[in-house]
Amino acid sequence: MIKLLTILGCIGLGMVLKKVKQLPKDLYLKLNRVLIRFFIPILILLHIPETVFTKAYIWPVLSAWLVFFGSVLFFFIIGKWKAIDRSSLGGLTVTAGIGSISFVGFPIFEMLFGSEGLKIGIIMSTLGTFVICITAGILVSSWFAAKQPNLKSILIPMLKFPPFVAFAIALVLHLSSYEHPEWLRYVLVTVNSIFPFLALITIGLAINFSFKELRDQNLLLGLSYKLLVAPILIFIFFYVLIGKMDLTSKICIMAAGIGSMNTIAIIAMELDLNPTLCSKMVGIGIPISIPLLFVINFLLSI
Repeated sequence: MIKLLTILGCIGLGMVLKKVKQLPKDLYLKLNRVLIRFFIPILILLHIPETVFTKAYIWPVLSAWLVFFGSVLFFFIIGKWKAIDRSSLGGLTVTAGIGSISFVGFPIFEMLFGSEGLKIGIIMSTLGTFVICITAGILVSSWFAAKQPNLKSILIPMLKFPPFVAFAIALVLHLSSYEHPEWLRYVLVTVNSIFPFLALITIGLAINFSFKELRDQNLLLGLSYKLLVAPILIFIFFYVLIGKMDLTSKICIMAAGIGSMNTIAIIAMELDLNPTLCSKMVGIGIPISIPLLFVINFLLSI
């Protein structure tokens, strides 16, 4: 519970700092660049090289990919049906497609299901949503950010993007059975401990929330997919198609309804995919998703 209050507190602090006239108006953009170019690469280099892959990871990882591709399909259809500018459509696609499993899911899964629930959450976050974020998430974001999309305009920015470069290096280290020296792991963990607080404060700085914001049809579309359509999609996948409803399935369904990941929102904002809308998907989606997770857990327990 302390972690959840910390999430809301950091976002709230960012919103308060936004009111301080002495601070530059574009402070959140400057902090975004620091997060993208420094902290996120460190996060990747910390976790990916030493991650152990097993067959047991398939369901949490697969469900994360289903949510993401479901978002791509959902907003592709929406874009054909409703006139939405390219920047907003791209921001909604990536932020609605990736949930904040680590920030929100970890404490809730541990609270409800103990260490086994936390373990499943870690698998889904490390090998699912995080990998999606720094691969398909960057690719889709780059495609929407390009004014005249073509292979060159998409691939070159992606290959030069610091998180993707860090992922490529981390993958090589993983394949070579690399292990961090203790001193290096300590440095990476220490530096990375700042990231979640700074990232959430940055999201708060970008929020300009009022109740009128809930009248924004684009925001409502994004929240509708992230908080309602996505968990229903994963429920249908496990219960109807697979005929499976165990602890892993239950956690996957709940995870699908968690508010948007702040990391993909930061990446989308850096690529100028409607920064205001992306920040609201996190700043509004996460607080709403927390009580909804307990509702989903109750419904699945009936």
